Amino acid sequence: MMTNSRETDPQDELQENQQTENAESESFTEEETSALEENEEEELLDQLMRTAWEKGATDIHLDPVPDGLLIRFRVDGGIRPFETLAWDDAKKLLIQIRVRTELDFGRVFTPMEGQFTWTSEDAAKDIRVTLIPIGATESVHLRILTPPEALTDITQLGFGDRDLEIVRRNLSRPQGLVIVAGPTGAGKSTSLYSLASTFDLAGIIAVSIEDPVEFAIPHIRQLEVDDRHDLTMYEGLRVLLRMDPDLLMVAEIRDSKSAVTSARAAAAARFVLATLHSRDAAAAVEAFHYLSVPYSILGGSLRVIIAQNLIRKLCTECRRSRNLDEEEKKLFEFIQMTPPETVYEAGGCEICDQYGYRGRTGIFEVVEIDEDLGREIAEGRSQLELRRLFRERGFQTMIEDGLAKVANGITSLEEILNLYWPGAQDGIEFDLGSWKEEYLG
Repeated sequence: MMTNSRETDPQDELQENQQTENAESESFTEEETSALEENEEEELLDQLMRTAWEKGATDIHLDPVPDGLLIRFRVDGGIRPFETLAWDDAKKLLIQIRVRTELDFGRVFTPMEGQFTWTSEDAAKDIRVTLIPIGATESVHLRILTPPEALTDITQLGFGDRDLEIVRRNLSRPQGLVIVAGPTGAGKSTSLYSLASTFDLAGIIAVSIEDPVEFAIPHIRQLEVDDRHDLTMYEGLRVLLRMDPDLLMVAEIRDSKSAVTSARAAAAARFVLATLHSRDAAAAVEAFHYLSVPYSILGGSLRVIIAQNLIRKLCTECRRSRNLDEEEKKLFEFIQMTPPETVYEAGGCEICDQYGYRGRTGIFEVVEIDEDLGREIAEGRSQLELRRLFRERGFQTMIEDGLAKVANGITSLEEILNLYWPGAQDGIEFDLGSWKEEYLG
């Protein structure tokens, strides 16, 4: 008979017993869970959801602290503390989340995921829940998913007039590859769904492979990556391409096989919309090549690269105007923009919870790939060379779009300075963080 050669560590045994005792003391009793059927207990979660919705939160974070459960909201991309819930109420809230999400009460040491729909008088939202054990209690993340109805108008994304014209013109073409590039949290999925909504989806065959599927879009056959059942993004792409699609959506490309398959599909009379993790348009080309896509295929299949990020919009109720100082004017002049006479900065009022910002919008670099640029890409130009070429063609960089939004009073200069911008001019990598440190302290 085989025996386990590992000897039992007394310290491990003590920790295991302690963990079991904690779990037993903090586990949910039958009386507690059944009590949640009453309406008065239902209100705790509903009140939390309503407050988060009214504040414009996209995420709710619940974390154990010594005196209770800390509730924090993510609003406009930033974390805002809300309140600390006493342990008696905190336990009720955690039970309510498990009940609403139909999570197993017997699993106390295992991370779990689920989803439920929260409805109120004026809203219905799908809530994605992730729960992880933290000591003898739990930490919870609730993601409020925005319904697709709010994502259908590309004019609301933040494109400038010229960029919007480029996007619309190329979406009407019969085939090709459109890349939406940006860092995590840059709004790529929102843009992808909005771009797809411009098609006559009922009149074409549209398919998507996503990880995960966040929204159900009418007339799109949406397939979700499921590695547990060997449904990888590449395998999903292979299956979907057998379904005679006119439009293929890929969110997001992370591996070589998926990248090559998507690019070849675009070169073979398909229209492909894909998201990619990249910092700007030139880097997106190199990222695709890094994923084993030949430059020759990229040069022939690319139609548009949309590089983007998200910035906070100033609250129009409390923003304050001010003059630019001489050092700040140098930034506009550095990228050959005329400095505005005045700009706006954040204030603070009840409307924006004293933060000075309310809502977000996109800043973009939209590059249209014509035959000449396609040949340059096919020849394997470097990132710096491509940035110079894009500038020579007059395509606006993200920093220019951001500063244009500063000049128009949409956001503050401070908001733009908090971001890192590559290739501000002719391939020069201009670090706004260093600029801020040098000129603004």
